[in-house]
Amino acid sequence: MLAPRIQIEEERLTADGCQPWAEPVETGCCPPPLCGNDLCCTFVAFFNLLPSGPLWDYWKQAAISYFETHDNPAECPLLSDPRCPSLVLHSIYTVLKLRHVVHNALWPALRESSPYTAVTTLDDYLARMRWEDCYKQHCRNPNLGTLTPYEIMGECGPIYCEIEFPEELDKALKRAIAIALTRANMGVIKNLCGINWVIEPLGAILQPFFPKPPPDNNPCYELCVENPEFVLCQTRDWLESAGSGDICDTIRNTEDRVPAYWSTCDKPAGLPATIWPGVLAAECIIRSMLPSTSCQPIVITRCC
Repeated sequence: MLAPRIQIEEERLTADGCQPWAEPVETGCCPPPLCGNDLCCTFVAFFNLLPSGPLWDYWKQAAISYFETHDNPAECPLLSDPRCPSLVLHSIYTVLKLRHVVHNALWPALRESSPYTAVTTLDDYLARMRWEDCYKQHCRNPNLGTLTPYEIMGECGPIYCEIEFPEELDKALKRAIAIALTRANMGVIKNLCGINWVIEPLGAILQPFFPKPPPDNNPCYELCVENPEFVLCQTRDWLESAGSGDICDTIRNTEDRVPAYWSTCDKPAGLPATIWPGVLAAECIIRSMLPSTSCQPIVITRCC
């Protein structure tokens, strides 16, 4: 087989910073997916493995004819026919057992072993990595601003409002956070490229902001050469869907996306019209990676 041709594209964020990115134009032959063929084809394949001869040929053909047009083994007439050889019935049992083991044991174990594919254990991943949303809580860091997107102003100050996101957005957000935390735990260099690679699954990007120089009489400016200020923005209006977890639902396309924002219905109460939870989660991760300087905390301004 010929080696695949490589087409070099623009640079992309990686664990080693911004690196040239390439994708094989010709991937060659790929193995079949783990879900394999449909159930009918599997039945026929197992029947063809049985011996040939007068004792088998008729019953093999009867079984193959049924499963070529039907997919419900419980309605197969051979199951109630006492003349049917036991090995034909055992082939039906073996296929059903194999399918059950692959779909309900092997595939969930492989799927949940990585946060990139996990569906049912996302909460466990976040608990193991000690994830805590710095925004969605009553007692939060004052450096997040006077009023966060989850708060309204009351008579005695900000009041936290509990917001329930749709299930699809909630699962997609949890998976993106789990992937981002996994990247952060890899020990990446905490420069701008490294941080942006960590928060990339959340659809966010951190950019430096250069304000005007402070006045000369600022004593902190003499100690700190730079007062870091950044702008945190969204890079897209979607997040990758967590999917259904089905064994054959492994190919991602544009339809496997959910909106990365949520339009609130409590705008008259003071909440913003649109909330970007992925960007807010990205800020929490950034602040955990970059502690405050000795002179002043790092200023992060959200553009959404």
